[in-house]
Amino acid sequence: MLSDVNETTASHGSPGTLRRPPRIHRAWFVAIVTFVAIIGAAAFASLPGLLIEPLHEEFAW
Repeated sequence: MLSDVNETTASHGSPGTLRRPPRIHRAWFVAIVTFVAIIGAAAFASLPGLLIEPLHEEFAW
């Protein structure tokens, strides 16, 4: 039973050798979603202005 404990601790190595890859902080996800929302809102707000001229020419308003 003592050998089982020694084998499991020896197989894991030292804590400094096993590292997880760095994770992206959740604030970056919030920043990305905010950026996409702002760009989407700007595109949606400018869409009628882009369509007025073609509609004006097409229907002779």
